[in-house]
Amino acid sequence: MFNDLIRDNVKQVIKTFKDYNIDIKVLSGDSLYTCKNVCKQVGIDTNSTLIGKELNKLDQNDLKNISQSINIFYKLSPLDKAKVIDSLMNENVVAFLGDGVNDAIDLKKADVGISVNNASSLAKQSADVILLEKDLNALEHAFIIGRKTFSNAIKNIKITVASNFGILLTLLLATIFFKFEVMSPIQLLIQNLIFDFANLIFVFDNVDESTIKKPQKWNIKSIIPFAIFNGLTQTIISFTNFMILYFGFKINGSDKHSIELFQTCYFIECILTHIMIVLVLRTQKVSFFKSLASSQMLVGMLFFSIIPFLIAFISSNFSNSLGFSVMVGNLNNTNLSWWFLVLLSLEILAWIIGELIKKLYLKIFKNWL
Repeated sequence: MFNDLIRDNVKQVIKTFKDYNIDIKVLSGDSLYTCKNVCKQVGIDTNSTLIGKELNKLDQNDLKNISQSINIFYKLSPLDKAKVIDSLMNENVVAFLGDGVNDAIDLKKADVGISVNNASSLAKQSADVILLEKDLNALEHAFIIGRKTFSNAIKNIKITVASNFGILLTLLLATIFFKFEVMSPIQLLIQNLIFDFANLIFVFDNVDESTIKKPQKWNIKSIIPFAIFNGLTQTIISFTNFMILYFGFKINGSDKHSIELFQTCYFIECILTHIMIVLVLRTQKVSFFKSLASSQMLVGMLFFSIIPFLIAFISSNFSNSLGFSVMVGNLNNTNLSWWFLVLLSLEILAWIIGELIKKLYLKIFKNWL
């Protein structure tokens, strides 16, 4: 598509663009016959066209409305092309591909200006992206990778905010119901550090095909409802853990050892619940069964699931200095080791609650990440 010779793979690439809901429009200074001839060869619809002199008769609002449905704009000047791009940018993210001196204005105007390595110097200076080869396959790979990267970035932000909201709500409510700290400041700092490193693994995660089929936009307003709904899982599981520790195991903060046991259990449970929430919220499908995280992410999350146990139990001197206490032996005629079975049950419950809340959120807001 960069010259009169149409490459064999262009038609397939154009089809892929359409499959991923990328609308292709031709902005050309050539005649209608030339434009239609090229478009027919590559599979672009030729039914809706607009000539440059008619474009100049339209006001800004009319052009904005009509430009969405026109596929071929012909006999355009560089300024005419800029007007079309400007009208499309009102509701869309626009990329412009050009290589001539006359395309410099339009390359600068578009959200993403794309040129080729042997284009004019002015075009290359105005472009945001320069293709080293005349091959549209590079663009196909670029936008798919871009959408995956954007999707994983959105996951990271929204899930982090949701988890932090859940933990903040838990700690706030805990100050009302308990007379002791359910987690010490140093433990909270270590926990946040683990969360930060664990969330970096998002860059390796798989992305659902349905997610990248349509372009996504950053919507900051959606963060608050997402965090409130999905952060509740963390709070529900943590308070269930609190009730079991307090009433079931009689770990009620009556002495220093009791407080350390309580804090140790909450520290471990909170991190594991966060990891479970990450694996649940990373997809709008049923996690594990209909959408599985990448092997890198699963291994990474498994690694970070082991860390709290190592910190709390691997060295008595180190763990004691951080306020941890090993959950072994008996307390009030109750075997503390049973709590690990409780922990497993809590994480299964976290998965169930997370999936139910996800389903409710999708039903209400009709959109996920």
